[in-house]
Amino acid sequence: MKQNREIKVLLVDDDQLVLDDLIRSINWKKEGFHIVGTATNGKRALSLFKAFHPQIVITDVIMPIMNGIELIKAIKSISDKTEFLILSSYDEFDYAKSAMSLGVTDYLLKMELTPVLMTNILLEISSKLENEQKTFSLHQQLLLQEYMKHRDIASTIFDSILHKKYNFYFIGWSDTYKYQVFNQHPLKTASQQTIENISKVLHLGDRDLIFANDHYVLIGYVPSKLSNSSSLHLKALRDSLPLLANSAKVFYTNNACSIKHFRTIYEETLNVCNFELLFSEDSCISLDEIYSNMEHKHTQPISIESTTIAQLYSKSSTEEAIKEFLDKLYSCKQTEPFISLYHYTNTLTGQKEFTLNMFTGFDSFCSFIIDAFHTLLTQQYDSIPAYSAHVNKAIAFIESNFANSTLSTESIADNLGISCGRLSVLFKKETGKTLVEYITDYRIQHATWLLLNSNKKIYEIASAVGYNSSQYFSQIFLHKTGKKPLDYRQSSITTITIGE
Repeated sequence: MKQNREIKVLLVDDDQLVLDDLIRSINWKKEGFHIVGTATNGKRALSLFKAFHPQIVITDVIMPIMNGIELIKAIKSISDKTEFLILSSYDEFDYAKSAMSLGVTDYLLKMELTPVLMTNILLEISSKLENEQKTFSLHQQLLLQEYMKHRDIASTIFDSILHKKYNFYFIGWSDTYKYQVFNQHPLKTASQQTIENISKVLHLGDRDLIFANDHYVLIGYVPSKLSNSSSLHLKALRDSLPLLANSAKVFYTNNACSIKHFRTIYEETLNVCNFELLFSEDSCISLDEIYSNMEHKHTQPISIESTTIAQLYSKSSTEEAIKEFLDKLYSCKQTEPFISLYHYTNTLTGQKEFTLNMFTGFDSFCSFIIDAFHTLLTQQYDSIPAYSAHVNKAIAFIESNFANSTLSTESIADNLGISCGRLSVLFKKETGKTLVEYITDYRIQHATWLLLNSNKKIYEIASAVGYNSSQYFSQIFLHKTGKKPLDYRQSSITTITIGE
């Protein structure tokens, strides 16, 4: 009955032969146990306990310097989660009474002890500890979930976490990773699969933290006395990345810190982390370096208007101008403008085979934009119709005034100085669409942009594209796209965030 985590055991007896016999008589590793040390007196055992924090202590009663009862009392003053087994040569009622009063699991006589009996007792303790750990971990996860949402926690369990320092690592992923997990393991979430992958390369102790949600897995390691423990953990996580795929990355703190300090760093760097998740070619990224760079560089949030992108893809633009524009965006380390650019590009080109998460880095995104530029340029030159002056002027007037709800065939004809009948015939003959159809298509195209790249409400978008009634707008949008506006927005969202 081997557990996911080996249970640490400390053996204490003043007779070395008894210790040797205990070690030989049980297959500790097979049953899920790890002997962290042996001691021949209580004082030495207490030092080993402080160093290794075993979950089970098996001890003799009568020993020099510090006896078994004194050892149990001393350990209980440090931790109330340790299980004790007493092995004694003396069938003394007073000893047994003292042991039971301290909450000892069992009091066994050495002369009656067999490997089978000891194994069964250990497995019972193991099952108890596992159940307790599951309950504790679940409670701890719920508390961490609330805390990471910046809510104050009143709990004795969480108080102990707040006062400790950890080396933090969190593994964030994109939607692509979720799809990969689902395709390979339909019954597992991304979090479950990530924890399973990590557990193959890392050993988590009972004092370490692990917390998972839909966006990331957070690990907090209690710093080890080994000076290189942090680099060893990072190497193990880096080794696990082939299991996690390219669509997941490890973010880490260089130095041990409190959960409170980590939360501050996490909140401050989240937007940049999302950017790095999308574009960085590094598999492991330092949060401290991101945080430090942000302190020296205050970048205001930027947004891209549809007119800016339209100009980017115009015939007067060049590859060099596009690359320069993208480099400026990249230097800001913000994801939102790239999402806007991506969605608008797809709207213009009609390409749907990519998702934003499928790019392997900034260079591949640049290639996508450059290819789109050439595609659109070719389309513009290959499909430029020989429109008459009246039709060209009508199109220009529509594109400048589509947000005006009073835009009509009459208002366009008045502006051009020709009759409605003549304009209608010319427009239909040259474009293949009526003026009303062209106006509607142009409005819906702009509406799709706003749905994907703004937080505007549906009635605000309706007004922005020339409809006084949001209900009527929704009907037209459904007719043209096959989806209601809200459904279109939700089904087209590209999620890359690793925060909640």
